[in-house]
Amino acid sequence: AANAIVGTNAKELALNDTLTFVSPKAFTAEAVNYSREFEADSYATLFLPFGTEKFDGEAYKFVKADSEKLYFETAKQLEALTPYLVKPLSAKPFANAAAEVVKVTNNGMTFAGVLTAADSLNAEGEKVFALNADNAFAPVNDKACAAFRAIMFGNSKAEVLTLVIDNKVTGIVDASLDFNKLVDVYNIEGKLIRSRVAAASALNGLGSGIYIINGKKVIK
Repeated sequence: AANAIVGTNAKELALNDTLTFVSPKAFTAEAVNYSREFEADSYATLFLPFGTEKFDGEAYKFVKADSEKLYFETAKQLEALTPYLVKPLSAKPFANAAAEVVKVTNNGMTFAGVLTAADSLNAEGEKVFALNADNAFAPVNDKACAAFRAIMFGNSKAEVLTLVIDNKVTGIVDASLDFNKLVDVYNIEGKLIRSRVAAASALNGLGSGIYIINGKKVIK
C-alpha cells in the first residue's frame, strides 16, 4: 500500500500538493508518485522529502543575493528536503529517500521549502517572495502556497527580484520598471523586433540572447 513504511522501507511514496508530509524517521521508497503537473520548459520551485537523480529537466540551487537579483547555479541532482528552482522538460518529470530541512541564506535572503499547504504565507515580519509567471520572485505575504514549493524571504526592499541562472540574467533587470508598461524590444544590432508590448512579457517566446528594453541590455 502507498505510504506504508515497514522498518525503513516503503513500497511506494505517494505525494500530492494538498496533503501534509510528516515522517518521524528516514526511510527508502522503492517508487515515488508525485501527482503535480509542471509546465514544460518553464521555471517552478520545488521542495521534496526525497532525493533523486532521475529528474527530466534542470535544477538550480540558490547561492547568493544582491539588492535586486537572486543568483542560482545548476545542481547535478535533487537532494532531499532542499529548496530548488527547476525547469522541467516535461509535464511529469520524476523518483527516492529522506533527510533534514535545508535553508540557504545569503545577504539577508533565505531560500526555503514548505511541505505543508498554507492558506497564508508569513515569515515573522520579513517580506515573503514567490516565483511568478514572469520568472521573477515577487512579494506574496498573506497569499496561499501549495505544498512542496520553495519560497524566498528576507529583508529586501525590492518589489521584483530577478533570477540569475549560472551568471545569466533570465529577464528584465530594471526593478524600477513598471511591468505593465508598454515597451519596445530591440535586438543587439538595434533592430526593432517588438513594439508596444507589456514589459512583463516582453521576452516571452524569444530565443536566448541579448535584447534592449527601455534603453537597457537584457540577457535571456
